[in-house]
Amino acid sequence: MIKSGGWPGVGPFAQDKDESDALVDEAKNRLKVKLSGDDVTHAELLLVNQPAKANQMLAVQMTADFLLEAVGAQSGKIADFNSALSNNQEKLSSGADDASINLKAGTYVVQIQKKPAQDGTGPGHVSYLIALDNQKPAVVASATAPKVDNTSFSVFTPNAGSQASTHTTPTTISTTTTTSSAPKTTPTTSKTATTPKTTIASKPPAEDLLHKQFTNLITNWQQIKRSAVKTRQADSLSRILGGKALSTQNIAIQWLLDNKKYYEMTPLELKIQSYKEITPGSKFEVETYIKERRQLMNANTMKAEKDSTSAYNVIYTVEKIRGSWLITDTRMSSAQQ
Repeated sequence: MIKSGGWPGVGPFAQDKDESDALVDEAKNRLKVKLSGDDVTHAELLLVNQPAKANQMLAVQMTADFLLEAVGAQSGKIADFNSALSNNQEKLSSGADDASINLKAGTYVVQIQKKPAQDGTGPGHVSYLIALDNQKPAVVASATAPKVDNTSFSVFTPNAGSQASTHTTPTTISTTTTTSSAPKTTPTTSKTATTPKTTIASKPPAEDLLHKQFTNLITNWQQIKRSAVKTRQADSLSRILGGKALSTQNIAIQWLLDNKKYYEMTPLELKIQSYKEITPGSKFEVETYIKERRQLMNANTMKAEKDSTSAYNVIYTVEKIRGSWLITDTRMSSAQQ
């Protein structure tokens, strides 16, 4: 998270010149971590210049999610935290200037508090302090990571070398404590990344960084989609979609509005199956296994008209546009068409 960033607009972070125990990014978001030996005892991130409305707190939620994941919180506990935050975010938006809420994510106590406006804060915007305290400290471990400046944070510098045409490195992100197995596949691995057993810094292959970036991208998209189809607001879609994918989702949101429906979606499992380079360094196809629960709700009666759990493989076309990865097209894999 320090080296490659988290939610768009948050990170990467570098040592703050004015405060020795803090890291700062270009947007002036500030990160602090307290350690006891190799144990994380406290972490906090000041997120600046955020919309004050309750339905515009997606960046706060996702930044908290990235921070929890970075310090070792389990995916199921993060999902529980997200549900609790959705039920309590009105207290932050409509409360006093120093309003705060305290939630739990497993062994982590999470406090989110409004803070005074920072330099450059626009009208109608506020700052939030996201603070984590772990009742059972997590060890910061990265055998492949050098130190950043003189702090105790472990990061890696990606190798800028070229990638092979296809990479298959499955990684599962489970958002419930009970997970279902993905369809059996026999992945072919072009390169296998190994973790040195020593603490000597080394540079992991470039495909490891790409795999992480694509995992973050598609996980972020699932969260944005979950919010968009519930609120029926398309404003956040352009943060992560472009081209045909953006057009298709805008049409879907309009259909929900016209028909007075909305979706309650619960992500259950996400696994990057493989990715294939289309244009060197800038365009890839990423095959992903997704399992989710969908409830089609009637906006007038607030009752579910359909309730289903589905699992499918989808191929995302992702492109680097103006320095950021965007999803520009989607299609079902040929096995499911």
